[in-house]
Amino acid sequence: MGKIRLRKALKKGIRPNPVGIPSLKELATAENEGLSLEGDNGVSTYVQTILDQVRSHLAEERDSGLNSMSMAIRDSKILEEILSLDIISIVAPLLFDQSLLVRHSAAGALRNLSGVSGTVCDVMVSQGVMKHLVSFFKQNYGVDWVPKTGKRGGDGTLMVDTITQTYIQGINLLWNLCEWNENALKTFNKESLFLGIAKTLNPKVAGISVALAAGQCLNTVTEENKDVVPNEPEFERLLLEVLGQTVPEEDQIQWIYLHILLIGILMNVKSEEFLGLTSTVTDLVLRRLSQVLGFDGMGEIKGFSSEVPIGPEEMETNQVHPGRKKRREPFDPEKTDELEMKAESIQTLLDAQILSLEILSNLLFGEEEETSELQEESEEEMVFEEMDTATENTNDEKIVSTILPEVCECIKSEDLIGKVLAKCVSLPHNVGEILKNNGEYGKRIERKSHQLRSTALFCLQNILLTFDLPFIGGSHTLSHIYNLIKPTTLSISPQDGVLSPRERELLDAATSALRAVVQKGLDDNSTSFLDGFSTADLNSLCLLSESVGDDRIETNVIRVVGGVGMLVSRGKIQCGDGRILLGRIGEFLLGFLGHGPERGYLWRVAEVLDTIFDVFAEDDFNDILLHLQMIPKLTAFQPLFRKHIRNQRRELGGKRVIVETSRTNLSRFIDYKTKHGCS
Repeated sequence: MGKIRLRKALKKGIRPNPVGIPSLKELATAENEGLSLEGDNGVSTYVQTILDQVRSHLAEERDSGLNSMSMAIRDSKILEEILSLDIISIVAPLLFDQSLLVRHSAAGALRNLSGVSGTVCDVMVSQGVMKHLVSFFKQNYGVDWVPKTGKRGGDGTLMVDTITQTYIQGINLLWNLCEWNENALKTFNKESLFLGIAKTLNPKVAGISVALAAGQCLNTVTEENKDVVPNEPEFERLLLEVLGQTVPEEDQIQWIYLHILLIGILMNVKSEEFLGLTSTVTDLVLRRLSQVLGFDGMGEIKGFSSEVPIGPEEMETNQVHPGRKKRREPFDPEKTDELEMKAESIQTLLDAQILSLEILSNLLFGEEEETSELQEESEEEMVFEEMDTATENTNDEKIVSTILPEVCECIKSEDLIGKVLAKCVSLPHNVGEILKNNGEYGKRIERKSHQLRSTALFCLQNILLTFDLPFIGGSHTLSHIYNLIKPTTLSISPQDGVLSPRERELLDAATSALRAVVQKGLDDNSTSFLDGFSTADLNSLCLLSESVGDDRIETNVIRVVGGVGMLVSRGKIQCGDGRILLGRIGEFLLGFLGHGPERGYLWRVAEVLDTIFDVFAEDDFNDILLHLQMIPKLTAFQPLFRKHIRNQRRELGGKRVIVETSRTNLSRFIDYKTKHGCS
């Protein structure tokens, strides 16, 4: 199976909102003023009005047009029309407008436009946005520019001047473009934008708002691009200096998120050398991760959901979700502002926790482990005449941990495994519904909490594959993990046969973790958590695999089912009539061989065949093979399998050895079982 190296989660998410995106109040104001963002007949007229305002000789009108555009792009028809007008040539020059407010609004409009999707970023780059953006930074924010650190307003918010706000918008625009478009990243490297941004990473010099934006951008551009750093030792010293700064109580969440971003950047730059840093540095890193994961994000979300106003669906049906006070009176603007600030703080915390889980996962991921797994899975062919219970499971996915002892000690002392497990718990259903029905901020928090859970499950998989059972917490903890994951795996069912992207992500994570749990039980002979595993449980897993149409999820289910089968065949778990269960497992596995040769087919077949060899290696269950007519079916399948291998050999890449080994073992399995009367 192997560990998972997690990509940056924010690639799929919606950008946080330091400044610029229209608030709930602004959207409500637009509605009250009669701005239609949906009408078929009024689209062209509305867009033309925006263009006329943007091109006006009056700064106030240019500013108004840019703000209108920021709201209008939420409508897909208006967005399409705006993009078709070569909008970059119209808006980007306003980054150099004489009016500071217009510059700010232009940067915000472009930033919001880039946040729509990767496809929109591609269009923006093709229309030349990077040329304007490079000039924007070099002319307005050269090496001598220093952000002004603002004072706090009456609500405690740190005030930032317009020039600095515009810089933040530009950084977020650059972040989006470099994240989605390779040409934008190449331009970033070529134009040496790194140093100018890196100098604003110190919040004591640049302020936390600027440092946070810079950290988010550089965390993305340094990923698999460490050569972008011109002076690595000096940059490393800067990162460690900021990481060593005491986190103030004010803006605590933002500071903590910045520290996690800096750790991510340090990992990107140092790559495989990261764990070679001094024990003081690794200890600091792990304690920062522990600090972030120790925050009770679930409690914050629950508290927020109890304060938000009643959503439109509740108002119409006069039904309020359990646990909420019924409030029919209109919400006052000050309360709305307060809720928006809380929502932003919660989203920042969730982003920090998601990134912390990714970093922890990747700390447990190593090239040596990945290589050893490939070697292990592609080892010598099986010799069925010499099967022995002590050596039969040559394909086990056991991985020897190469984690340094001081890292293990810190993980243990900080209870990082327990903190990861706490993040695997789902939001209560009623809380999720409240959030989804209460504006963009509520929806965003609900999506982020879902993403946090998926990331935690992937991290849990790497933990299970890295550490031995006593380190994790013994059989009791393994049973707890299994009972936590199993309902998630079996509760997701495709609507009309199609999984939503978020369901696919969660199911991939949950089945990966479940597979690791079963493997850990096999490796450490701790299987009591599977006692009582029923045919109904098996049927649910089989149905799940057959309905999702996803290679990774199917492979995970195959290995889970195979692991259960191996334990049943060895008499390691109590599950009623084990022979009935084994018969159903054999039937499920054979069903995969009839699928067409679509992409990933041969890899899944190799997994299925290896699982069959593991489960039915012993002669005690030959009657089941006879009942299923497994050997005649495998014999008929063999020439087709060989044909597919010949046709797809070039597409197999690094998995070719594994598939070829399965082909060889299939011949030997058939010969051996035929000699023992299974044909």
